[in-house]
Amino acid sequence: MRVSSQPTFGRTASTAVAVVPQGCVSSNRPHVRGPRPPAVVLGLCKHGLYLARTLARHGVPLIAFESDMSRSSAHTRYGRKIVVESLETHRLIDALVELQDDLEIPAVLFATNDRIVDVLLAYWPRLERMYRLPFGQTELFDALKDKGRLHHLAEEFGFDVPRTRVVHTLEDVASIPAAFAFPVAIKPAWPMGKFKLKRCDSVEELTQHVAVGDRLREPIVVQEWLPGSEERLVFGAYYLAKDGTCAARYGGRKLLAFPDVAGHTVSCETWEFPDELHEQSVAFLRSVGYWGIASIEFKLVPPGRVVFIEVTVGRTDWWQMCCGVNGVEIPIAAYNDVTGQRLSHRNRQRHKYVWHDLEGAFFMVPQKVRRGDWSLGQVVRYLVRRKREALFDWRDWRPFWHFLLHFLRARMRNIGKLVRRTDRVGSDQAWSASHNGNSSTSSSRSSELVKP
Repeated sequence: MRVSSQPTFGRTASTAVAVVPQGCVSSNRPHVRGPRPPAVVLGLCKHGLYLARTLARHGVPLIAFESDMSRSSAHTRYGRKIVVESLETHRLIDALVELQDDLEIPAVLFATNDRIVDVLLAYWPRLERMYRLPFGQTELFDALKDKGRLHHLAEEFGFDVPRTRVVHTLEDVASIPAAFAFPVAIKPAWPMGKFKLKRCDSVEELTQHVAVGDRLREPIVVQEWLPGSEERLVFGAYYLAKDGTCAARYGGRKLLAFPDVAGHTVSCETWEFPDELHEQSVAFLRSVGYWGIASIEFKLVPPGRVVFIEVTVGRTDWWQMCCGVNGVEIPIAAYNDVTGQRLSHRNRQRHKYVWHDLEGAFFMVPQKVRRGDWSLGQVVRYLVRRKREALFDWRDWRPFWHFLLHFLRARMRNIGKLVRRTDRVGSDQAWSASHNGNSSTSSSRSSELVKP
C-alpha cells in the first residue's frame, strides 16, 4: 500500500506518493481527528473525483483509495490518497483494515463500482467496527444487481419490463427465436461484465456471444430490442434515508453515450421526471427493503411506454456530477444520514447545465453527424449550451490539465504516424513508377537491338 507523503484534508492536498511495504503502517501518518467523521472514496475515476471534490468542499475529512494514479482524475488536489494494488480484491480490504488504526471515529465508505461493493460486503465483518456504508444490506440486495432476477422483481411490482430471458448455455439459444423477434439486446447478467449492452441482429451473432459467456461461465440476459436513441433513456437518482424517507431525488435524461446507445453516459441533462414515476421508483426500492444511494433507469418507447431498464444500488453512478451541478447533492445527503451530521447542501433540482465527459463526447458528436442522427443545427445547439465538464474545475485544475496534455500528445502521435505512413506510401509509389519506367525503357532498347 502507498500513501501520500504529506496527507492532508479539506482544501489542500499533496499528490506525491511514498512507497509503504505491504502489511506495514506508515509511521508518519497522522491520526484522523476532527468533529466530523471522515469519508473514504474508493476509486478516483471521474465520478469518484466528483465525490472527492463535493465532500471536501463541505468540510468532510477526505481519504481516497486508488489503484492507478496515472489516470487524470486521480490528480485532484483534495484528500489524502492511498494507493493499493487492487480496489476489487482482498487487497482493498487489507488496506482498509490497516487504516482502521488511524481512525478515531467510524468513516463512511463511498464505492464507485459494483465489484468494489461486492468485495466490501464479502469481507464486511472485518470492517464493520470502524466503517459505515451509505446503503442497507437487504436480503434482496443481490437480486437488485442480478439483471435476470431484477426484472422478475420489477415485473411483480408492476413496472413495464422488456421481454427477458436468461441464457446460460448454447443449448438455451434454440428457444430464443420462438420467444423474440430479432434484433435483440443482450447484456451480462452480473455487473461489470465484458460489455454493457450489445445488439444482436441474428441467431448466429447471438450464438457467438453466448459461446463466449458459456466458456467464462457468465450467463447472458436476452431482451427485446427497444427502439430509440439514448436520448430516450431517463433516470431517477435517489438517496433513501434509513428511516425510509426520500432525502434527495433528481431526474435526468441521457444525451450521448459511448459507444452509441449501448455504452456509458458521456452527456446528460435535467429531465422533469413525473412525480408519479418518482413515487413508483421509491416505492419499488422500499418494497425490497432497500435504503441508501440508488438510481433507476427507464426508456421512453413510443407511443407512450415507460419501460423499466435497470437499477443501480450501493454506489454512485458515472453521471452523478449531473445531479450536483443541477442542484441535488446526493453524496452529502447520504453522509448526513449515515453520520448524523447536518451539513448544509443543495437539494432542489434545476435545469442549468449539461454535464458531459469531454473525452467521450469528442468522439460521439462527429459520429452523430456522420450517421445523420444529428443535423448541423442540433450540433450547434448542443455546443452552445452551458456545460460542466467531468474533469474541468477552476478550483481543482490538475485533472483536466493532465488529461489535456495526454490527449494532445496522443493526437500528435497519431498525426505523426499518419504523416510517416503517407510519406512511406508516396516513396513506394515513386520507386514503383521509376522502376516501371526504367523497365519500359530497357524493353524498348532491347526491341531495337533485335530488329533485323
